[in-house]
Amino acid sequence: MAHKRKQIRDQVKTVLTGLVTTGNRVFVSRVYPLKTSQLPGLLIYTVEEESEPGGSRAIDRMLTLAVEGYVKAIGGAIDDTLDLIAEEVEGAIDADRSLNGLAVYAHIASTEIEFDAESDKPVGIIVMKFSINYRT
Repeated sequence: MAHKRKQIRDQVKTVLTGLVTTGNRVFVSRVYPLKTSQLPGLLIYTVEEESEPGGSRAIDRMLTLAVEGYVKAIGGAIDDTLDLIAEEVEGAIDADRSLNGLAVYAHIASTEIEFDAESDKPVGIIVMKFSINYRT
């Protein structure tokens, strides 16, 4: 059986696939950048985890999971589109805080907005970090 972190990443992908703005352009990876044809799109990956002993030999874990949204800069609506992606992603995870029973809870912890002008078209990036409490 896969580690629970992988199960959580896969469940987040399931929860976020089909959102209005990003559709099926959702990938569990941080290694390969998104191509222009995959924008707007989402990347999902884990950042860090803290753990401590729980009761009955369980381990309580606090996972930081990142969801990055990418948008190609066309016109002046890049900030609005990034905000729309954030609203859709946060709403989808809020609607399933237990991630189909894999977590005790999940909630948004922080958001960063960046711009990358180095590609052929400038790209806006929103990085949403979620705190996910789970037990193994």
